Amino acid sequence: MRSIVSPSCVALVALLLAGCERGAWSTTTTTFRDSTLVVKVYEDRPAEVLIATEGIEPTTIEALNERASQGDPVAHRLLGNAYWQGSNTSTNGVDPFPRNRAHAVWYYRKGAEMGDVPSQYWLGHALEFGDGVDRNLEAALGWYDRAAAQGHVEAHGQLGYAYAAGEGRAMDAVQAVKHFRLAAEAGHAQSQFNLGVMYFKGEGVGADKGEAARWYWSAADQGHTQAMRVLARMLHAGDGISRDDDAARAWLDKAVEEGDDEARALQVEFGYADATADVTS
Repeated sequence: MRSIVSPSCVALVALLLAGCERGAWSTTTTTFRDSTLVVKVYEDRPAEVLIATEGIEPTTIEALNERASQGDPVAHRLLGNAYWQGSNTSTNGVDPFPRNRAHAVWYYRKGAEMGDVPSQYWLGHALEFGDGVDRNLEAALGWYDRAAAQGHVEAHGQLGYAYAAGEGRAMDAVQAVKHFRLAAEAGHAQSQFNLGVMYFKGEGVGADKGEAARWYWSAADQGHTQAMRVLARMLHAGDGISRDDDAARAWLDKAVEEGDDEARALQVEFGYADATADVTS
């Protein structure tokens, strides 16, 4: 049995796996978005696909389809998740539940139209990147608007980027900061980094490198490697924050551990590492 499990899903996965060995030749468990997908493969009958999320016990795809046909928006979202990801595995060269992005988009759209906020966001995501559906940035932003109005954090982040970059919306730094801040204060690492950039450049808000450093630090604490690098630069130079080579070195070390090659280059540039040193040692 192979399991890919995030810490927040331990209890859910334990429930999913209870008794799953009985008769199953192999079992694959994958956590994805806000759900967990289990595929049980048998030697003498078709594979069984189960999906669950918080508040909903493990349910077969067939049962979820029945719930969806009765107008359950969460069932539509879970089916969208299942088809978007697929089983991401292979048994004897055959994927027992291959991903189908077009199917996923169909289910997300149904869930979105019924008012399911995560479905609205994921439909927007598919439309923005043209994955499983023709790209339509205007429609994508419309769904982000609806999800953000109901508090969806990542939707605020995407709208912030649209306003900051002038992609699909007229460039508006003040609106960008508004959306980045709402997402950043909710703990969204990318938006924390983006808000830091706005403060650093003084776009849409008064320039404040100290405030920029604060938001970079918050993002870095969540593993955002670009934030680690930018923060290290500020700490090394004492730019908007007290110079602290020990802290700068520590952030670059962490970024390198995450596989960031640019952080490795900065270690050499700042004299924290020898260019010929073995980065794995």
